[in-house]
Amino acid sequence: MISRFTFLTTLFFSLLCSVFAQQCDGQQRYTLKPTPKTVAWGYYDAKAAPVLRVKSGDTVEIQTLITNSPKRLEDAGLPPDQVEQSLRDITDQVKDKGPGGHILTGPIYIEGAEIGDVLEVKILAIKLAIPYAYNAFGAGRFNSAPPWIMAGNLDNKDLVAGTTLYIPVHAPGALFEVGDGHAGQGDGEVDITALETSLVGTFQFIVRKDLRLKWPRAETPTHYITMGLNDDLNACATLAVREMIDFLVTEKHLSRDDAYMLSSVAADLHITELVDGNKGVHMMLPKSIFVGSSPK
Repeated sequence: MISRFTFLTTLFFSLLCSVFAQQCDGQQRYTLKPTPKTVAWGYYDAKAAPVLRVKSGDTVEIQTLITNSPKRLEDAGLPPDQVEQSLRDITDQVKDKGPGGHILTGPIYIEGAEIGDVLEVKILAIKLAIPYAYNAFGAGRFNSAPPWIMAGNLDNKDLVAGTTLYIPVHAPGALFEVGDGHAGQGDGEVDITALETSLVGTFQFIVRKDLRLKWPRAETPTHYITMGLNDDLNACATLAVREMIDFLVTEKHLSRDDAYMLSSVAADLHITELVDGNKGVHMMLPKSIFVGSSPK
């Protein structure tokens, strides 16, 4: 998925334009911080009660928490006073955990989002919440939240500030959650962790009733991105290519044959990640190859 965020011990968001919210053309800006009552630890649940409700077009600054525990951080040499209090509170008070290990801030209910719609998530900004990160690996069996049709733990290093993620909606209100912040990562995330840290992200949510997607897609200032997620790497690559063909046919109005050929000569396949149960492959097509208006 994208990242998760946290802070303090109570849900905090403001509707006051002069303090923590800005209103422009009816759109609001909110702040959501992680607390024991505003996070989901290691799971997605369509029946989960939303911790915040927003309208399509609204913007939310969300703080995520590092995927670790105070004890492990201190055992690694971090001074106790640098451990976020919100992480201590959540570690001590949240008992409903798993099966994954990520602390997710949310869910956020987006008004008007219905099953079959697409949630457009504009990643407007990302900043570090703490001055440190960690990397580690584990031996033996482990349980992690695999990415799938609902996005989830995508671990795509290209999803940074200035990009947009398109997620198929599978529950009323979309129930957006975010966490597992990375300060840096290579394609593959081969030892199961990146530079794990706490982040603060600003997201704008837009309900798209004009789109119908089977799998998540993304867009950067320079590229279109399609994704394939499966436990078999070949299947991932096949899905990513087929999704790019569908994108080119639907959005650029190419024939399927031309879309297939263009994908072969102009697009690049990348291994997104290899370590989350389901693997990921994404295909990137540069926008610069389109020099004129799309054919009708």
